[in-house]
Amino acid sequence: MRFSCFRRRFFKELCAEFRYDFYRSSRARKVLFEHLPKCGGTTFRDSLKQYYPYRKRYPTDRNGDDSVRGFRELSESRRYGYDLVFGHNAHYLVGEAHPDCLKITVFREPVERVISHYYYTRDKHGITCSLEEYVRSDAHRNWYVTHFSGLKADEAEAAPSDAVEKAFRVIKETYDLVGFLDQLDVFMDRLRMMAGFRGPLGEQRLNVGCGKPGQLSHEERKQIEKANLLDTELYRRLRDEFAFSSTNES
Repeated sequence: MRFSCFRRRFFKELCAEFRYDFYRSSRARKVLFEHLPKCGGTTFRDSLKQYYPYRKRYPTDRNGDDSVRGFRELSESRRYGYDLVFGHNAHYLVGEAHPDCLKITVFREPVERVISHYYYTRDKHGITCSLEEYVRSDAHRNWYVTHFSGLKADEAEAAPSDAVEKAFRVIKETYDLVGFLDQLDVFMDRLRMMAGFRGPLGEQRLNVGCGKPGQLSHEERKQIEKANLLDTELYRRLRDEFAFSSTNES
């Protein structure tokens, strides 16, 4: 069994090497992918990885802050040598990755995302707090806004309009392609064209978790929405700015 797993892994990496040589010849672009938790990024990440060999990939979520610190400590030539920088912390490496890389990310409706993230964390890591406690915590409420603005939750909530505006501007000025979970197929097609890939990015097999809305009372959901008003406003603005319409999908 162990040999069989090794053989499959070796074959996948060998295929990635061949694809890399093929796509490099067509001048496919370097990519930095900021993987937002529970936004469909795991499947998408795996699709991207098949086109870049292991030696050209730098994952940023394997050891959290250590991965970010490790990348920053590399020489410029080493940092610029990576063709795929990806993970939950990739956003913090925008200034250190190759300046010509295509910067991309995918969002999900914020209430659905935080519910899904709670059940994922509870089931995988055994947290004991309630859903309401989780979504109201400093670490998780209005996470989109705090993540991209660099503000703490209480700082963002003290000046909500400014915080949302700051997060929106950071996203707009940083990312070349912004997608949404419900339009992931269109996003992948657009990325394929922008990055110069000659082949498809693979099948869309989502691994996002659906949350467990059937277990939520109306009051519980209202409390979650109330705790994430800033994220909801940011998400609305992002949809207005970046969502693919039926016109620009064609």
